[in-house]
Amino acid sequence: FRSLNGAVVKSDGTVFVSESDAGKISEIDPKDGSVKLLSGDVMYANGLVLSDDESALYAASTTGGKVYSIPLTGENRGKKKLFAGKLQVVDGLTKDGEGNLYACLFSAGKVAKLSPGGSSEIIAEGMATAASPAYVNRTVTIPEADKSNPRHAYLYISNLGGKGIYKVTLNRGDAILRQENKK
Repeated sequence: FRSLNGAVVKSDGTVFVSESDAGKISEIDPKDGSVKLLSGDVMYANGLVLSDDESALYAASTTGGKVYSIPLTGENRGKKKLFAGKLQVVDGLTKDGEGNLYACLFSAGKVAKLSPGGSSEIIAEGMATAASPAYVNRTVTIPEADKSNPRHAYLYISNLGGKGIYKVTLNRGDAILRQENKK
C-alpha cells in the first residue's frame, strides 16, 4: 500500500481500504490477510462507508468530486457506479439509519447530505478543512408540545487544521439547530 486513507469493516470482518494516490479500493480477507483489488480508477479514493445491508460500498473520489456506489455481490461486484457528483473536494463519508450519506467537502468547509437517490444538499458550512464525519443518533425525551421533532441526531466533524471538532445538530427535518466548534 502506498497511501491508505479510508477504511471500513464489514460485520464478517472483511476490511475495505482506499489508496488515494493509486486510485483504488482493496479488500482484506479477515481469515488469511490476503489482499485483492475491489475497484480501481477511483480518482483520489478517500472516505468509505458501507450500505446498511452491506451489499454496497460507497467511496469518495476527492479530486473527482464524486461519490461512487460499488456493489459487493452479484455480477456487477466491484464495478463502480456514480451515486452523487458535482461535490467540491469530497473527503470523509458517514451515514444515518435512513439511507442518507453525509460527505465532508474538505476545502469548501461544508457538509453535504446525500439522499438515497443521490441528490445533494448542503446542511452545514463555515468549517475549516472539514475532513471526517461521524453520525450519532440519539432519541431524546421531549415535552408533549414538541412531538414534531421527536429525534435529534448529531454529526461530529474533524478537520486537519487543528481547529477542533465541529458538532452539527440535526433534527428530524435535517434543519441545522446548532453548529459548534469544540476545542
